[in-house]
This record gives sequence, C-alpha cells and structure tokens, in this order.
Amino acid sequence: MAKKQLVIIGLDGFDPLILKLLKNELPTLKKLMDKGDFGELLSCDPPITVPAWTVMSTGKSPGELGIYGFTNKKAGAYETFLPDSRAVLAPRVWDYLGAGGLYSIIIGMPQTAPAGPINGFLIGGQLAGSKAVPLSTWPKGLAKELNKLAGGQYLPDTFAHRRGAHEVLFKEARQNTASVFTLAAKLSATHFWHLLWLVIMAPDRIQHAALPATYTKETLAKSPVGAYYRYLDKKLTEFMAKLPESAQILILSDHGTRPCLGSFSLNRYLCQEGLLKLKYWPEKPQPLTPDLVDWPESKVYGQGGYYGRLYLNIRGREEAGAIEPDAGSKLLLELIDKLKNIKTPWPGLKNRLLLPAEIYPKCQGASPDLMLYAADLGARVSALIGGQDILWNDAEIAAGELDAANHSPYGLYISSLKLAEKPASIYDITPFIMDFFS
Repeated sequence: MAKKQLVIIGLDGFDPLILKLLKNELPTLKKLMDKGDFGELLSCDPPITVPAWTVMSTGKSPGELGIYGFTNKKAGAYETFLPDSRAVLAPRVWDYLGAGGLYSIIIGMPQTAPAGPINGFLIGGQLAGSKAVPLSTWPKGLAKELNKLAGGQYLPDTFAHRRGAHEVLFKEARQNTASVFTLAAKLSATHFWHLLWLVIMAPDRIQHAALPATYTKETLAKSPVGAYYRYLDKKLTEFMAKLPESAQILILSDHGTRPCLGSFSLNRYLCQEGLLKLKYWPEKPQPLTPDLVDWPESKVYGQGGYYGRLYLNIRGREEAGAIEPDAGSKLLLELIDKLKNIKTPWPGLKNRLLLPAEIYPKCQGASPDLMLYAADLGARVSALIGGQDILWNDAEIAAGELDAANHSPYGLYISSLKLAEKPASIYDITPFIMDFFS
C-alpha cells in the first residue's frame, strides 16, 4: 500500500473575499476549489501570524502557549521580548508524527527559528534570516545548501515591509514565493516524507503594503495585490506538477485581511483618563519606554499593533505596582465600559474588548489583562506617546505611516479532495493532520 502524503501550503493572511473576487483569474486555485473543498477558517484571538501558525500546528490556544503576539511582555517586568521557537513549549504536530516514525519537511513556518530536532527537515521561518533570529535549519548543515536548492537566494520572508519601498517589496515577495516553492519541490523530490508543510509570507506583506482602501473585483485585479496572486497561482501550478499525484493538498491561511482605516492612540487615551502618568510629554511621537513612565502613579499601560494589549500595574506582580490585586477586576470592568463606548470615526464600527482570562482555557506567561480590537479590527492600535494629543488618526494612511491593511478573523482552507469533516477553525488543523495519518 502506498504511503499517505499530505502537502500543506500556508499562505499568510490570504483572505476568503480576495480569493472569491479573484478566483476567475487564478485557474489553479479555482480548479482546486471546484474539484475539492473550500471554506472559511476561523483564526484565534488575536488573529495574527504569531501566534496563529503555532496555534494551528499545536492545537493550543495563545493563552496555553503563553504567546500573545510578535512581542511578549516579560513576567514581572515592563520590557518585552521576541518569542522565537524557544518560547514554544508545546509539541508541534510533526513532533507527534515523528514519534510515530513518520517524516516531515517543514519550510518557513513562523516561530520555528532557531530550528530544533525533527524527524525530517526543518527550515526555520519568519524572523529567520533577520538580525533578530539568524537563518537556521535542522539538520544544521542544510543551511549551507539552501540557496542552491532554492535555485538562487532563498528568501524566508520579505524585509522591505509595507509602505515605502514598494518595488523592492514586490520583488522580494516574488522571490519569497518562488524560492520557497523551489526549495520544497527539491527537498520533497529527493527525500522520503509524509508531511510537507510550507508557509509563504508574501501574501500578507503585499496586502499590508497595497490593499485598496475599498476594493471590488476590478480594483483588486488592477492592484499590486491582484498582480501578486496571479504570480502565485502560476508558481503554484509549477509546484503542484512536481508533487506525487497521490498526495493530498491542503492550502491554509492563518487569518484574513481588511483595509486599515486608521489608528487609535491607546496610551494617549490612558493618559487623558489619568490612568497612565508620564514624567513628561515628548514633543514628537515615540514608543512608550519604561523610563518615561511614573510607575507609582500609573494604573494601566498599553502595547499596540494589530490589536491593543492593556496591562494593569498590579502591586506584587509588577516591578513598581500601583494598584492592589483586589482592585483589578473593578478597574477592568470600568475600562471595558469606557473603551467599548468610545465613538469611532467610522459609523457602525465599535471597539471590541476581550478578557484573556475568559477566552483561553489557561493563561501562561505574562498575558494581557485586556485585549482591544479598535473599531473591531478596522483600525490599528498605536502605543506611541508624544506629539499632538489625537486619539483617532486616519491622516497617517495618506502619509504612508500606517499599513494599508489590518487583520480579520477568518482565513481560509482549500482542499484538493472533498472532506468528510470540514475544519471550522485553525484549532482543527492539528487534529485533521493526526486523523489523516491515523
């Protein structure tokens, strides 16, 4: 009996609506949808690359993983750190497969660098190749062969992110796509494997740079986003032609995307409410750093990004806590009520607040006390302080100081075969893989 083989192609941030609008220009993806299965895939909270791919490959929630975004707060401190692979303590699905004697090839998966042992091959993903996390592989000697195997420079991600150097970004996006597909084809053709899982970051990067503010089938097709997906579809055709005919193909995205309308200045708001006290107000916008805060007089502070994280300055938990632990619950309820009822500049869009202690089975590490989706993810959250005291800002979009896109809760799946049980969320992917090989 032939061995089972599963190919998972991860496309970071690929949104179901974008696929539906462009599918007639993407013949390979359309053929897979028509022949097999297609559906929306609910992401985790927060719907961000880190931690979403790790949620998908472990079946654990961000709270259970103790990973809440691209940066994590240090326990008992006001500083943050980058949660690389060493922050992932839960077994990945390929660890379970390897324990059962099955072989995996994993390429470009976020939070896998520095690369660790695997029964097969692992090329560390996202942040790999950056100054923060050097490019790494398992086995270690494979790193020297990557460019040769990729048919040129192997690019694990794009580095000219978002607005600014668009032409450089678009070139890098194509290179990221082509080099990952070529590397995956070479390794899978010359080595024994059961699971082949690759992740391409370029879709997310292109969308953050060039997603039209309001898009239709026509405007999307004419945009750099449409041009990129046509290129992706072509490369996907070439890649699939090199795969074993019996292999099942599953295309996944970790979250969706939506136009970014502007930003909400979280720490400016907390200062206005008297909950955060600074030693002085800087003349120009800058990140909030611990040395700028009068901690004994501050009850709450925030971190920003695609969503906002609020931390209570609790005595005994933080270095210079200002509020008693038993006062935390009341303060959180007051914050939820105030933030929820702030009027946004966009009719019909309200702030959404989440309590990690309620949405996760367990909260490991230094979890936020409260999570904020500004304008229900229609806007980013800025943690900057200084400059003009403006809460909502949409002028920055035109100035190119903000992303063109933010994230949305639903990614997608496309299966080359009809599925008896369709995945509803990214939490279903690890069980799906285990069932496939059972």
